[in-house]
Amino acid sequence: MPQLRGLDRFISFTKEGGQGIYYNCPLVIDGVPTERPGKYITEDLTDLAIEFITNQNDLRPRELFDLQMDPQEKNNIVDQPEGKEIIRKIETEMEQLKKSTGYRFFTKG
Repeated sequence: MPQLRGLDRFISFTKEGGQGIYYNCPLVIDGVPTERPGKYITEDLTDLAIEFITNQNDLRPRELFDLQMDPQEKNNIVDQPEGKEIIRKIETEMEQLKKSTGYRFFTKG
C-alpha cells in the first residue's frame, strides 16, 4: 500500500479480491478496504472517476507564475491585475473549447 502522500485520491483492488472479480469487487479507497456490492468494477471505477473529476473544480488554490520573471515560482500573480486578466482569458477560451467539443463538466451556462 503506498503512503498516499501527494495523492488526492487512491483507489485499488483489494489484495484478497484482486483482478478477476468483476462484480461486487471490494476496493481500497484512500487506504480503507471498502465493500462495493451491486456494481460491476468498470461501472464502479467510472462512477468514482466522474465523481473525482466533478469535485476537482475548487479543491486547490489557484496559482499563476510568470516563469520568465520568476522562474523559481515564488511570486503567485493570480490575484494581481495582470494575473486576473490572464485567468479571465484562459477561462473564456476554456469555456469556448468545452462548448465546441461537448465537454459536460464545469461548463458555465
